[in-house]
Amino acid sequence: MKRFLFPATLGLALLTFASCEQDNRIAGCTDPFALNFNPAVQVSDDDGSCVYPKEERLGMIADFTATWCGPCGDWGIPAFQEASSQVGKNAVSMAIHAGGSDFAIAESEALNSAFGITGIPTLMANAEVDASSAGPLVTAVNDFITGDAQVSAAAIVTVNKAKGTADIVAQTRWFEEMTGQMSLAIYVLEDSIDGQQNTGGGYVPMVHDHVLRAEATGQEFGTQVLNGEAWVGKTETFEVSMDLDPEWNLANTHFALVLWRDGVSGKEFINAHWAVEE
Repeated sequence: MKRFLFPATLGLALLTFASCEQDNRIAGCTDPFALNFNPAVQVSDDDGSCVYPKEERLGMIADFTATWCGPCGDWGIPAFQEASSQVGKNAVSMAIHAGGSDFAIAESEALNSAFGITGIPTLMANAEVDASSAGPLVTAVNDFITGDAQVSAAAIVTVNKAKGTADIVAQTRWFEEMTGQMSLAIYVLEDSIDGQQNTGGGYVPMVHDHVLRAEATGQEFGTQVLNGEAWVGKTETFEVSMDLDPEWNLANTHFALVLWRDGVSGKEFINAHWAVEE
């Protein structure tokens, strides 16, 4: 059950500051614009712990699939896994299950509907390139990440295993002027799920990766972060708390951020990032 959402708007002038890595963090961020700024830290240098939106782009690979779908097990999942392995952390990979599948949820069925998926498997890169093999997906991601970021996002996820909850603070930041409507989705993805899969010749045991388990707010495209005009340096910050399903293996669960923009023909993929998990 999703519990509460607190939107807040911050219009901050973008300052130039040193980049800091989000992995292998140590306590105490020294950057006042970071999500985890600690004013008690009395040092002048960046200590490597800061979490804030970086001016970079990551791609997205989506596999619209189902455990009952023979072609999905025959060639769709292998192509998806190959592409996901090749791009690694340069893209958010997400297996979006259709209705009737063992891993179907309300958000995954809504995404199938929103993108007009009429046949599965459907493999897409950056919500545009429709492919039947790994190569075009990998090429699309590699081309995408070389471009300039218009807007970026970051989030810190604090998981309380004892309570079975996750508290999330997220922020978007614009690096170019923009107008329109945009939302930020925070997707929960799980790897290494033991299950079954139809391969066309019958069901076989299969390990499923990158499975969409939830969106933090229960909305397939997340929370609106822009409705109108954005200027360089504009930020939007919000917090959300969600309950974690006890069936999820938290050791294999990850949180991914995807920015969606309202376009003429539907939602347009803008950027993606991985959340920092505590």
